[in-house]
Amino acid sequence: MVVAMLGLLVLQCLSGMLLAGLFDGLEQYGVTIPDALYDAGEQVHLVLAQLLPWVIALHVAAIVGYKLIGKPLLLAMVTGKQWMAHPTSAPMLVSQMRAFLVLIGAILVTIAIVAPSMV
Repeated sequence: MVVAMLGLLVLQCLSGMLLAGLFDGLEQYGVTIPDALYDAGEQVHLVLAQLLPWVIALHVAAIVGYKLIGKPLLLAMVTGKQWMAHPTSAPMLVSQMRAFLVLIGAILVTIAIVAPSMV
């Protein structure tokens, strides 16, 4: 579900950037964007604007469903640690600090991309 939501959000962002004109500077490099691509980008953007709230609602409903059957996934999403009745020796893949630093890096890259277009 996370991969699906992130993929849909990337498509939503890219189609929005196309419609906002952030790719119009490519003509300087000899790359022209056909009008059909703008039309397709508009359709993708509109469809995803309708689809994303449903995907988010499905995700929240799944979390509530897991809570009702006794699996506390919300706490695991916030803390990164899941309570297990019978713990197994599962390897920890990455630290929470590393994940936090990746989040900060992603935010900074997004700001670096969007900020010059607002000037």
